[in-house]
Amino acid sequence: MIDDILNAWAQLQDLDQQLSTEYARLGLAPNILKIPCTGPDVPVRVQDILFIESAGRCSRIYLRTGESAAVGSRKAGKAVNGYRPVLSNTGFSIGEAEQALSHWPQFQRLNDGFLVNLHHVQSVGSHPTRSRDFEVLLSGGHALPVPESRAPLLLRWFQTDSLRKVSPWHHQWGAAIYLDNLRPFDKELQYMSGEELRQHFTHPRTGRFQTRELMANFIWEYYHLMQRGLRYPVMGNIRTFWYILKPTLARALQSAAVASRNQRCPDSYGSQTRLRFRQDGKAVNGYRLPEEQLTPGGINSEKHYAQLLQVFQRMIVRYRLFRFADFDFTDEGERFYALGDKHPEIVLVSEKSGHFQRLQLLQREFGITIISLGGMPSVLTSEYFSQLLQSKIPASKPLKIISIVDYNPSGAIILKSFAAQLAHQGHKHLAAVHNLLTPEIFTPEELKTIVEPIPLKFKADQTKARRWLEAGGGINGQPLGLESEALVLNPDRFRQVFLTAFKQLTGKPRKLKVTVSQAYRPLEMTTTENLLVL
Repeated sequence: MIDDILNAWAQLQDLDQQLSTEYARLGLAPNILKIPCTGPDVPVRVQDILFIESAGRCSRIYLRTGESAAVGSRKAGKAVNGYRPVLSNTGFSIGEAEQALSHWPQFQRLNDGFLVNLHHVQSVGSHPTRSRDFEVLLSGGHALPVPESRAPLLLRWFQTDSLRKVSPWHHQWGAAIYLDNLRPFDKELQYMSGEELRQHFTHPRTGRFQTRELMANFIWEYYHLMQRGLRYPVMGNIRTFWYILKPTLARALQSAAVASRNQRCPDSYGSQTRLRFRQDGKAVNGYRLPEEQLTPGGINSEKHYAQLLQVFQRMIVRYRLFRFADFDFTDEGERFYALGDKHPEIVLVSEKSGHFQRLQLLQREFGITIISLGGMPSVLTSEYFSQLLQSKIPASKPLKIISIVDYNPSGAIILKSFAAQLAHQGHKHLAAVHNLLTPEIFTPEELKTIVEPIPLKFKADQTKARRWLEAGGGINGQPLGLESEALVLNPDRFRQVFLTAFKQLTGKPRKLKVTVSQAYRPLEMTTTENLLVL
């Protein structure tokens, strides 16, 4: 019972983190700062704050939206460059604003009077009147002075050797920098102690250690160090990167676990009795160690590696901060695709890697591009496959797809995922999609020996089957499917059906013995599946 509760609690924490991340992506919450005003408090999004100006015991908060939000004060300042600031009450000085925003290190005191969001810096130049000082230009045309003593801070933040080379941070990275609070550090994460890591990545309100935030910042920092020649490319798979991250994560989790235990276990000289824990995870005095303390360093390899995959997918696929190729990751699917020399724009795609040799026979004869997915396609493989395609044809040129996937809901989702991943890489135009495996290419007698019922045990299965039938799947309106081996293992028929599709795509239609049915439309199947999976 206790194990079930602990497992459920861990799942709830993961879901809470995912929900918080999604809210942050949508800009809805939780990065909201409430400005105390003489009237009602004014909530503003942290990412909308350009800078905060000291106004004695009050503060003026300038927002990038340019909207007047100073509804709580009769002393709202005049608009500057079309921007009207929020004027706080006397309980929110610039020092208190700096403390409230301490979890977002992009807010820096560039001088005594201004707290600036460095994410909105457009450029840095010389001060017009003070020869040794500088001036930062923010979004909206705001120009703020920066003393010479603060120049090293800007150089470290923008990771450049000259302030003349500063480029707009938000133009380069967009809203993604708020996803996991991405930021540079004075010291590389790899060389930080566990306590330093714990202090940087513990949530200030909940006290929980933010594992995904550490992973995202480690990836982001590693990428920038590679760009500067301070790190070697990975030249391995993502699990190789996991082993690079693992020691740093272990130190951080160990420190977080000790801090958590110390909070739960007051010293024996205190008013409460000190609890003794055993590292085997067994209950002592009715208590049990949390999961992070059950293994050395708190590492749960399976769970944390899965989190790393999610972070990579978010940063590369959703937010496009960089590419898998930037890390020189190994594409383990590389041996299952090849570019055509005559018709590279015609792509013969199979669901199963075991069919690749049969695809190679057709490639040698017709000069088409081939790829075997090995199940659900990977966005990493799709990225490298797309680069190979673009070495011969531009992404704007429409592709022609010939598919040999299972004739069932899963096969339809796999094909749809492949098309979605190609579109994600820039191949958004498909001139045609021919599905070789359909019931029409078999006789009624043959169908009796090869059809399979579609699983309908669970509600999710029933929903998939219904949507698949709506897209033209099934046999005689019934949820029945076919395995691709029913066609591939008959080489003569496989070649004949392929030849029909090939001639239709190359504009050489002749009298054909078989036809390729287009009544089946797997790409039109409605699905809630994540099609851009790693």
